Amino acid sequence: MPGAAGSVLLCHRRRLVPTAASDPELLAADRAQAEYDEGPSVDVLKGTAAAFAADLRTAPAWPVWAPRAVELGWRTMLSLRLTSRAGHLLGVFTVAHTEPGVLGPAVAEHALTLATHLSVGLDTARIQENLRLAQDAQARVGQATGILMERFGLDADQAFRVLRRYSQDTHRKLHLVAEEVISNGGLPAAPAELGRSGWRV
Repeated sequence: MPGAAGSVLLCHRRRLVPTAASDPELLAADRAQAEYDEGPSVDVLKGTAAAFAADLRTAPAWPVWAPRAVELGWRTMLSLRLTSRAGHLLGVFTVAHTEPGVLGPAVAEHALTLATHLSVGLDTARIQENLRLAQDAQARVGQATGILMERFGLDADQAFRVLRRYSQDTHRKLHLVAEEVISNGGLPAAPAELGRSGWRV
């Protein structure tokens, strides 16, 4: 559709991050939403399933952002939630047009279909990234366990218990403790010292 454009903003720590747009002026409008904390995508972030403006020249809900969007050339805008399979907000998909009142029901239905496909793709990528991070963390824990076994003459169970206990007592994630062991060749306190302070291996 001539005059139309689309964009995606991703949700990171309850804030919107402009990520991609088919038109640089729409990306600029998205960045303005993030800057002003106002606009259709911000409304979606705050819980609205969808936000629509038939004419941004008459959009009292966004008194600061809407004039900026019009200045950038946009008159009509529809923003939709992108959600994970578990219902968590992943981001916002926006369709915009340079003319007012042209995003009718057929366009909205097509946009909803696109948003559904985008949600599946983003959720799959997120799951794969989490799996990769978990595998990397597991590998680091295994490497750190081996270092403690070799350095202090522990078996695998004893070395892992030292890592886990140190993680609990210092309130740090296990994989971060493992990274410290790998970097330093051991924990700040050797197993014998840990035993005197109430530790058991």
